[in-house]
Amino acid sequence: MKYFTLTYILIVAWCFLPAQHELTGTFTSTEDQPIQFARVAAYLQDSIQSQTLTDDQGSFSLHLPKNEYLIKVEWLNRIIYEESLTIEDYTNLGTLTIDNATQIDEVEIQAQKRQITRNGDKLIMNVLDNPRFEGKMAAEILSYAPYVWFDQSSRTFSIKGNATVILINGKRSNLAPEDLNNYLNSLSQKEIKAIEIVSNPSSRYDAEGAGGVINIVTSRAQERGIYGSLYSGLHLGPFVSHSHSAQVNAKINDKLALNTYFAFVRQNGRQTEDRTETLRSPAVVYDYRTEDTTRQRYGFANVSLSYEPSKKSEINLGYSGYFSNSQRDQYNDLTITQEDDIMSIGIYDYLNTSQTHDVSLNYNQDLDDKGQKLSFLTDYYRANYLADNLYENRFFSPVEQLIND
Repeated sequence: MKYFTLTYILIVAWCFLPAQHELTGTFTSTEDQPIQFARVAAYLQDSIQSQTLTDDQGSFSLHLPKNEYLIKVEWLNRIIYEESLTIEDYTNLGTLTIDNATQIDEVEIQAQKRQITRNGDKLIMNVLDNPRFEGKMAAEILSYAPYVWFDQSSRTFSIKGNATVILINGKRSNLAPEDLNNYLNSLSQKEIKAIEIVSNPSSRYDAEGAGGVINIVTSRAQERGIYGSLYSGLHLGPFVSHSHSAQVNAKINDKLALNTYFAFVRQNGRQTEDRTETLRSPAVVYDYRTEDTTRQRYGFANVSLSYEPSKKSEINLGYSGYFSNSQRDQYNDLTITQEDDIMSIGIYDYLNTSQTHDVSLNYNQDLDDKGQKLSFLTDYYRANYLADNLYENRFFSPVEQLIND
């Protein structure tokens, strides 16, 4: 009897699930070259219902319930196809040719084949030799990566809508989300060799506890000698902001290498807002004026010493340091008009500082040519956070008499 009841419940639940209909198609250039790794997304009221990537032949397949969708195809951070479709049954768009003259360049298609490759369970996007990323920072470069999506509200990255872990050279970063974003905004193309995307992590990534993995592989010296790069940026506005970074890599001999990266950023900003809100019952008018000033400084230091006893093994000793100092001053001027005018002055000061230190010693041994690896990881992490916030609000009568403090 228990078996019959369970079977009945499962059948009823299955009957109420919306039927899934397949949408397929293929995208090519006018030179009949497949457009690979383009993101195909089906939107319903500005929300993504399903998405996928085109394969090596430029083909894709989506499964959707019956409805009307906006289909967008994005390639190299550009929309190359957009159309509203009603999905009622199996739908095949056939082969769609994107006009090179108005949409994309054939040179870019050929370059894309070299810039994005597949290796086992991961996609590898070459960054260092890609002219499209010249002058860009890691945070912006990630927006070009297949499957990757950045949420502006939470300031976090995701893969296919799943929680994502960001690794630096295969090692998980211990930085808080805001600090990690600062780091990505200071890491230029010159310091990045490639970005690896794992959308369906295998068992070896279970310890990361995420539905997707992004691994940023930094550049290293390949030949004996010393190599370096410098970057400086200046932003002029109400306040001056600037950023600087330096990378020095040294290949000491065939087995020993030293890689370093340093960055310092200073950001200043000011925002003002004037706003009026009116309530009808009871009749109240709120007049706001806000001045918000922010000052932020942060810096990074990464030092890595690598020793290769053989071509299939590596010992790595590394240090990563981060500091930040951010201050925010907010001044609010509020007038409340009801029976009597009440004025309010608010002062809010926020001061946050943080320091992190991370020392690691790792050993990696390749077991075969299929990607199997033996790793021993040791890590010491220390962090200090300090927050000092001041809130002060005063209310005055129409004759500027202090009501409360």
